[in-house]
Amino acid sequence: MTMPDSSSSTSAVTEWSTGWTLLMWCVVILFRILVGSQPYSGQDNHHGAPGAYGGDYEAQRHWMEITYNLPSMAQWYSYDLEYWGLDYPPLSAYQSWLCGALSHHHIGPETVALDTSRGFESLTHKAFLRCTVLVLDLILYGTACYRISQSLFCMDGPSSSSLQQRVQAASVFLTAMLQPALVLVDHGHFQYNTTALGLALWAFYHCSQKRGVLASILFVGALSFKQMSLYYSPAIFAYLLGTCFSSTPDDKAETDNNTSTDDSNRSTKSTINFSWTRFWSYGAAVIVSLVALWSPVVLAQDPENPTTTALSRLKQILVRIFPMQRGLFEDKVSNLWFVSSLKPLRLPQRFLPTGWQPVAALAVTLVLCLPPCATLFQLGRRQQQQPSTSNKENIDTLSTLLLGASSTALSFFLGSFHVHEKSILLALAPTSLALVARRHGHNTIISNRDFLFLDWFAVVTAFSLWPLLVLDRLQAAYICTLVIYLCWRQLRKIALLAVTGTGDQYTIKLSWRENMVFLGSAGMMISLHAAHTFVEPPNQLPDLFPVLWSVAGCGLFLLAWISMVWKLYNPQSTVNDLSYTYTERRATSNTTAMGRVRAFLQSHIQSKLDFNDWWEYPQFSTKEGLGRAAWIASLLTLTGSIHLGLFVLITLERCNAIDINLSGGRSFLDENRWILLWQWCAYATSVCCFHLLEFFVTALFNPTQATTDSFLVNHSITYTLAALTSWTEFWLRFLFLPGWNFWWSPWLGLPILCVSQIIRSWGMVTAGGSIN
Repeated sequence: MTMPDSSSSTSAVTEWSTGWTLLMWCVVILFRILVGSQPYSGQDNHHGAPGAYGGDYEAQRHWMEITYNLPSMAQWYSYDLEYWGLDYPPLSAYQSWLCGALSHHHIGPETVALDTSRGFESLTHKAFLRCTVLVLDLILYGTACYRISQSLFCMDGPSSSSLQQRVQAASVFLTAMLQPALVLVDHGHFQYNTTALGLALWAFYHCSQKRGVLASILFVGALSFKQMSLYYSPAIFAYLLGTCFSSTPDDKAETDNNTSTDDSNRSTKSTINFSWTRFWSYGAAVIVSLVALWSPVVLAQDPENPTTTALSRLKQILVRIFPMQRGLFEDKVSNLWFVSSLKPLRLPQRFLPTGWQPVAALAVTLVLCLPPCATLFQLGRRQQQQPSTSNKENIDTLSTLLLGASSTALSFFLGSFHVHEKSILLALAPTSLALVARRHGHNTIISNRDFLFLDWFAVVTAFSLWPLLVLDRLQAAYICTLVIYLCWRQLRKIALLAVTGTGDQYTIKLSWRENMVFLGSAGMMISLHAAHTFVEPPNQLPDLFPVLWSVAGCGLFLLAWISMVWKLYNPQSTVNDLSYTYTERRATSNTTAMGRVRAFLQSHIQSKLDFNDWWEYPQFSTKEGLGRAAWIASLLTLTGSIHLGLFVLITLERCNAIDINLSGGRSFLDENRWILLWQWCAYATSVCCFHLLEFFVTALFNPTQATTDSFLVNHSITYTLAALTSWTEFWLRFLFLPGWNFWWSPWLGLPILCVSQIIRSWGMVTAGGSIN
């Protein structure tokens, strides 16, 4: 017998890791390219304002135009402010200059010609600008997410990491990179948010590695690229300030063992030290970085107005970046100020004079930021008092710092002055990396409850952007990205289960409160989408749906803020609620990939169909229970009735028997998708009738054998897998390939289905008690 070559084994693992890493990046890039093929903000002047063409896409192109063509940087923040005047910090302006130069030399001078290029649009230039967002996204945000995910799980480096650790890290990385809201705003609507977010994430990472000076420089870069990075400033300031403190026992008190007051001396003479060296090093890094990034614009001379001073130019930049004159909020945003200003409340209008509104917003924001900042300050102190050189000791620090940054960002979104709806991305980005990693002994674990919260928050964030996406005609991209993300969520579960081999003992049961939040919010979001699709708002309330979206989003974001702060103060609350852990335990029956898939289906779906969680209720504890039978029959009847009603309605409308505007003026539900929806209603009605007839025929002609198993809804794992696969195939075709359909197929299938059902039921009647 020969032993396997260890070097070849190591090489195989490395090849696997490299191949899957490339595949991950390809998926991320393809996802962004597909969204980028959709319309952008203001395309074809779809919602252009008077005097200004287009939207954010034209604004970014115009900034490239003025930064590249104007003779002096001093004119950047004062040139023709009525037409998309520059209102981002200097680092963003430098990026616009670079992109403008590339566009001028490689796409054509007409794309950024001063004044004459306003409103310029072409497919080539669209592809170029999409590529600039993609490249910056991958270089800064993508690498930050990849490094953080590797740091959280592959603590000893990729070469010495196990298969479980790599799959865990890949799961977190893809979850962060496939966030629907982030991709829709940057690669659909068109902005460069991920550039600032990437710099901020790198700053948080270096904070956890005790590189405070480098973290300060990176954070100044994020703040100098987009002013909304200020949302993170309380978190990083509190943490770095905490690292400047350390408490050490007084030496005299430690050695004074001959007096009767020894214990009291030790407790009272423990001193708190403040590291002025570290404090000033952080301050110097911030000041030098700010001067380096801002001085070229501030100190530049304006040839058309040479009398202006550097101080006046700095004031002009700050006025453009922080437009205090624009009011408490931007349009209809899901924050406290907008909701409280609605009738009949109108709290800001009643109790806050215009001049005091910024002060009130600052006070509310500071109050909301205080709980996470207190935790981060103590975290910084603890890390400084217990220095370590091992990456394993930094996992909790990094996770807590990211979660604290998300909390402060959400605090700003809810309570600060002049908030944009897109600012919620600053709370989403760190959350997608922060929640899932927990230290447990010598292992890093993933909490299923935290993953569930992250998925819920991702969907809620995308949901809150719906009015903006409708304005940009990105409804199809919105639905597709959400479907892809939810499909990825299921694949992630299967992958994590496959590599860890854990069983039902690690599957948590959510409390009734958590179920109420998750299911209630899902029902509310679905209901609002259905109402927006089929119901026209009253003429006197044209903005009814955007307002409802903002109110619903504000309530959900408040719940998210409470949950984040709770997790900050109870970091170990989810350690005992694990779905996946780093263990070598594997079930012998699940040694194959298909066996693990079957185990996953048995654990997460089939067990629900078997009512395994209802043992405490007598009428649901057995398959003969009346409660179980009534529940299944009610759900099947309700589902079948809804689909039957839609089937009849669509049929009558297609036959011109009635005249109903089913699409409500929306272009997404075109002719092909209505035919597919009609086919789905016919299919769902047939399936519900089949399961109901199975039970009722058995109950009528073989009553002694009638149980809830007679419905056949829990027939087998194979049946469940086949149903889920067919449903997934149908809805992917509905979303992406609606034209791949044969209109005559239902007319062929429905008669066959009806005849088959009659033959089966008649056979059961004839067999009577002989069939089970």
